[in-house]
Amino acid sequence: MNQATLTSLPALRWGNAALIALLLGSIGIVGVVVVKAPGLVILLPVVVVAASVASFLFTKPRLNFIVWLGGLALLFSSEPGFQLHEVLYGLYFYSYLAHWYGRRLFLYKSPFIRGSVDLAIAAWLVLGLGLGISLGLLFGADFLRLRGEAIALTMLAIYFPIRDFCERDKHGLVIILAIIAWIGIWITVDNLLTARRTFAAATMLWEIADVRTSGRELLLTFPGIILLSVLPTLKRHSLRILVTCILGILIAGLVLTKSRTFWVEYLVAVAILIAISPGLERRRLMLWCAAGASLLFLFSVLFLSSYFDLLITGISSRFATIGSASTDMSLLNRFVETETVWHHIKSNPILGYGFGKTYTLYDITLMGTQTRSYSHVGLVAVVYKFGLWGALIVGFTWVRSLLVVFQSSRLRSATLLDRAVLRGILACSFSMVIPALTTSVFFEDEKLAAFTIITALGMGLCYRKSNPTSLPRASA
Repeated sequence: MNQATLTSLPALRWGNAALIALLLGSIGIVGVVVVKAPGLVILLPVVVVAASVASFLFTKPRLNFIVWLGGLALLFSSEPGFQLHEVLYGLYFYSYLAHWYGRRLFLYKSPFIRGSVDLAIAAWLVLGLGLGISLGLLFGADFLRLRGEAIALTMLAIYFPIRDFCERDKHGLVIILAIIAWIGIWITVDNLLTARRTFAAATMLWEIADVRTSGRELLLTFPGIILLSVLPTLKRHSLRILVTCILGILIAGLVLTKSRTFWVEYLVAVAILIAISPGLERRRLMLWCAAGASLLFLFSVLFLSSYFDLLITGISSRFATIGSASTDMSLLNRFVETETVWHHIKSNPILGYGFGKTYTLYDITLMGTQTRSYSHVGLVAVVYKFGLWGALIVGFTWVRSLLVVFQSSRLRSATLLDRAVLRGILACSFSMVIPALTTSVFFEDEKLAAFTIITALGMGLCYRKSNPTSLPRASA
């Protein structure tokens, strides 16, 4: 018996023991379901099929990554509560993360933290979860709110798999661009279906004019900016048409959200993108923006028919109240909210209060006293929950990633596509200041996921350019 066989025997024994334990555990779960909840027995075949598909995917690293990241859209459904597909994908989502980090830490035993941005992300994730939960429990946080905010922060964990895939896979950039476009399309279709249900159930005209599908806006805004940035670099006419159509879909989805903050952010990001683009690409961007706006308006007139005037009325009213504290009660209420949160911060500015810590204020929009842990000003929310230490980590991650991406976007060794994407990421990151002043972007799962994806994409491109000898391969 050779040395290789001897060294493989412990692994073989542990593997057989794990399989036996898994089999016995599965039989036990089936027995418990049959006895305690016989109505759920019909779901067992679904679970078995899902587990079989997942087992197959884990043998195909590139396909596994595509399904994992593309399926992220399933976690951000507009339907209330937990749906079956959300639960199944959630198990797969965290299993993938456990598998990825487990292989890097215990099998490969090679460091995947390579720079200051990586280190800041890791500190944000580990300290954020550890201290966020500990401080929340210490200060008597509401458990359900604590759990929700902790789960939202786990979205930071997708940074390293995405960055690694973008850096090491030959087609990593194109694949990730396609995935984020797909996620945006999924959200747009969901928004359209929600709006359609509202139209069908409406009994008054104002219900149509005021229809909103808010939430998940950054997952529409960021893909819309990045796809716009690559549009002038595309050579094939058919590819330009495809990207233009996807852009139109994403913008339509963003309009349906009725979120003024993200409308303004998108316009600011477009202005930044045009300003930092080279002369020829700048002119092309301006031409495509004008043509796209005209086509979107024409499409709305032709296909929305009688609803179009009502939607325009609702959109116009939303724009008209931007920044008007005298007519926008929600804006005035956020001033009151911020003042209340800041009062608590002054009592504990260093440590913060952790996840789920509530505060009480009089909500002038609801005309009653409310207890909440959410703060609409994202930057204030960071200090309230994480204190000064958290604000420094978040600020460093944001600013340092911007600087690294900016430097890489000016490298002549980068391709036209790479430089265009990096400029799009710059525009997204700069413009994110606007929603950070009006929404809790770092404590909402879909918004933090959007920020993490573009940061990982940018850093992956930067590392690939700084280490061109790295062998392209699919990320396991």
